[in-house]
Amino acid sequence: GDFRLRWERTSDQEVTAVPDVLEPRRRWVVRFRSGVTRQFGSVTNFGVRIATGSRGDPNSTDITLGDFADRLEMSFDRAYLELKHKGAFLTGGKFANPFTTSELVWDGDVNPQGVAGSLARSGKHQVTPKLTGIFYVVDEDTINPDSYMAGGQGQVAFKPSSSWNIVLAGAYYDYTIKSLRHADSGDTRGNRLTPDGTQYLSDFDLLDGMLTIDHRGFGERFPVRFVADYVKNLGADAKDDGFGVDLFVGRASAKRDLRFRYRYSQAQTEAILA
Repeated sequence: GDFRLRWERTSDQEVTAVPDVLEPRRRWVVRFRSGVTRQFGSVTNFGVRIATGSRGDPNSTDITLGDFADRLEMSFDRAYLELKHKGAFLTGGKFANPFTTSELVWDGDVNPQGVAGSLARSGKHQVTPKLTGIFYVVDEDTINPDSYMAGGQGQVAFKPSSSWNIVLAGAYYDYTIKSLRHADSGDTRGNRLTPDGTQYLSDFDLLDGMLTIDHRGFGERFPVRFVADYVKNLGADAKDDGFGVDLFVGRASAKRDLRFRYRYSQAQTEAILA
């Protein structure tokens, strides 16, 4: 598990009403997560994790302090069973994201619900292919059609030397969103909606390509990682693409470690879901 306490200051807030100049926002934020895994035999694992955040809308595990001493909310953000055997993997429930991703398309707080599996070449090889698939239950309704996503990703990892590792990944995520009856503002974010707010104006058929380069030539404590991600929504008629780049230097896995990160990204209104 882990605990984090953060202070932040937002100096330039988006102007939404009078007055035109908004005061900077200052807040304290806490996050607590605790999980456990249990292995049964050689291929079966069970896992569960609790985290702070609203049970009704867990778009983030961060909680802002200051609600007149209200209790902090906790909820299960993972509960899953998984099977692993050599290069084969199968999981079901509410589980960690199985895809190679960046924060452009998949927020780190999102744990999909449904079933997923992958198949990879086992052992140590210079070229390692991998296929991953998912059926993601987005929303189940008793009297209306369900909303879901079927997606897949293919990736190839290259290891030309002990200091370099390169991963190319391409994914397609096909969302079928039938209703927004159970959605709130945190689920729709900035996507365009119909005038009555009951449906998206666009379909979401996301084509996502990623490149990851790792270099370990500067010593064990200072690995370097570069990530580039591009996404295009084939189901939108405009404002349909986005990109992001990340640079990581260092690690944060042992005492006295330091890790630095720089990220730049742009995502148009319909490029991604929520």
